[in-house]
Amino acid sequence: MESPKRTVNNPNQIGAILEGREKRYLRQTELTKAHGAPLISLSVNVPGPDKTAQIWSQVLSVGLGELERKLNENNLRILFREMDSSPAGYVSFLLVKADPVCLKRLAMDIENDHPLGRLLDLDVFDHLGAPLSRDDLGGSKRTCVICSDQVSLCRRSAKHTAAEVLSRLTKIAEGYFSTLESPSAPAGGDLFGLESPAAKAPSPSAPAGCDLSTLESPAAKAPSPSAQAGADLSGLENPAAKAPRPPAKAQQPLSFPISHSKFSGLLTAENFDLAQDLASLAAQSLIYEVSRFPAPGLVSPVSNGAHRDMNYYTFVDSVGALTKYFVLIAAAGYSNQSEEEIFLTIREIGKEAERAMFLKTQGVNTHKGAIFLLGLSLAAVAKTLYTRGSFLDVPSIIRAMTRDLISSDLDRTKLLQKTQPTHGEKIWLDHNISGIRAEAQAGFPTVFDRALPVYENSKDLSQNDRLVNALIEIMGHCQDTTIVHRHSPEVLFEVREKASKIMAAGGTRTLTGRAMIEALQNEFISRNISPGGSADLLGLTVFLSLVKN
Repeated sequence: MESPKRTVNNPNQIGAILEGREKRYLRQTELTKAHGAPLISLSVNVPGPDKTAQIWSQVLSVGLGELERKLNENNLRILFREMDSSPAGYVSFLLVKADPVCLKRLAMDIENDHPLGRLLDLDVFDHLGAPLSRDDLGGSKRTCVICSDQVSLCRRSAKHTAAEVLSRLTKIAEGYFSTLESPSAPAGGDLFGLESPAAKAPSPSAPAGCDLSTLESPAAKAPSPSAQAGADLSGLENPAAKAPRPPAKAQQPLSFPISHSKFSGLLTAENFDLAQDLASLAAQSLIYEVSRFPAPGLVSPVSNGAHRDMNYYTFVDSVGALTKYFVLIAAAGYSNQSEEEIFLTIREIGKEAERAMFLKTQGVNTHKGAIFLLGLSLAAVAKTLYTRGSFLDVPSIIRAMTRDLISSDLDRTKLLQKTQPTHGEKIWLDHNISGIRAEAQAGFPTVFDRALPVYENSKDLSQNDRLVNALIEIMGHCQDTTIVHRHSPEVLFEVREKASKIMAAGGTRTLTGRAMIEALQNEFISRNISPGGSADLLGLTVFLSLVKN
């Protein structure tokens, strides 16, 4: 067995190690972004320049075997695995379909309890790439291998030399392998796919406070809901689509990191993965919506449009605050409750989401309309999957949820008694325009009948141009109460006419259409016109396209 060489640091080695760490960071960011799933990064915690000695390869192999064994015994599915080596050391990346909090507990157990745990770093990142720390879960600090003080304190004070720490870690590794009948890896130090002897050890219990066995039900081994015989979202005829759904079994609620939310019990082993997947699509759609340009009067990465109180990053911050509520809304929709009952539940979740949005943006309304639109659609898609329907059923479920929306929300007698009606209520009283409520109660025809076909049929264009075209199409038909609130019904009519002329000229497909959009962008900024309602419907269009495809 080859032990690490005690070489002296030199600038070239340090530079290579730093470059290796940078590439490692970029790779893990790329993986979480591409797959939208929690990631575990397993590496060997070694000081000094020689991080690729054979013994560290063997340590990683043991750690990987232990990690995979724990995942398998708790029915946690590995979506992707990758191993690599560089001057920064050996590393293995695993994407796992599970609650990242539970993955972190599992990782901490390995670090705390395995004989080689002190040599291993198991970092866990959620599906957005945010790391989970021991502090987040109330875990104890890692201790020094020499004096048992906190590692962070010893490092800051340089209490021990790198050579002392390296010597101690080497002894731990050599002692572990000397107790085995054979080494955990062959003489060549192969990292790629060899089973560690530790993988045959008796199975320990699941991490404290985290029943991982509930995270994946037996049904999870079947195709995902969107691919099951009874959950065809493509709209194609499916013989199994009419099959009755078996009676729902009682599900153990899962722990979910929204400590202040009274709705966290909605998440179960049956709906957890689906709710996470749908919520990630909702968040993606909102990022797409705010990333298009030119977008007349609207915030984008290039311009703040007709807004002085917000910018592109205000919207990104808001999306980060809303994603967890999208998870709860999707979970509420995936149930045997009636459409009316689901609507009442998700409206209450939506109120919590609005409070979180305003807190994150310091009082700026970035997504109030989008919370309503996407909330309805998230729940409707989840309900469609629960009933094993098709994508074509989504509008009818939305209509069922909102059949009494206008009569209950816009009762003129009651509104006239309110001292401070909302903008939408005031527009209804003054101009008899019901805005987004009418759109929702009709099942979002502007999206399903107009914007979605435009967006879906323009895949030959760039993503940005597809978004801009769909936005202009929506502006040509939307009863945008944001424009009425800022100006008047007459200005709304004018906006709709100009948008329709742009689409007639070819939109982003033609130089004429592009020039007209640029001119409208400048005009809207100067006149303080912002088609915010149309922007919300664009986000919904993207979400439904992602779900359908």
